[in-house]
Amino acid sequence: MSGRENIIGFVTQSLTPANAEAISESSVPIGTYVYADFLVRDIRKRSMINRRVVGVVTNVGYQPTMPLSTLSLLREDVEPEKLKTPKYSPMSIYVIADVSEGEASTPIYPIPPNTPLQIIDSGSLDVLSYVYKRPDPSRGLIRIGSFSKDPGDRCSY
Repeated sequence: MSGRENIIGFVTQSLTPANAEAISESSVPIGTYVYADFLVRDIRKRSMINRRVVGVVTNVGYQPTMPLSTLSLLREDVEPEKLKTPKYSPMSIYVIADVSEGEASTPIYPIPPNTPLQIIDSGSLDVLSYVYKRPDPSRGLIRIGSFSKDPGDRCSY
């Protein structure tokens, strides 16, 4: 995996194992794949375990840390058009899989606050291969349907 140069933001809260809110200094395009590595306490095993989850950016915004009107009241000595406020980008992450065990599974732990989010780039594509690899036929396949144009094309999992 790549280092800190791929960090695009940090988790602020996770309301469920599949949904997290994060923050970044600049906006991230919707549909960007991200991953997070974190440590959680497994109460069943009474130990700390490492988790890696893969997610996708589903919503993104861009806003100042403080409204310019408020800042201009606090800084009356500076003309409003010369005031600059720091900006940030809140985003929503949908966690699509836990890939900690080398294959995709349903995420069961929420991402802890302050966990770095890293972008999946060409150097970390192996993370996505766990999510989108073809199922192992020896483990059995379940037909879930066919594409509407060609009933011969099957979707199996």
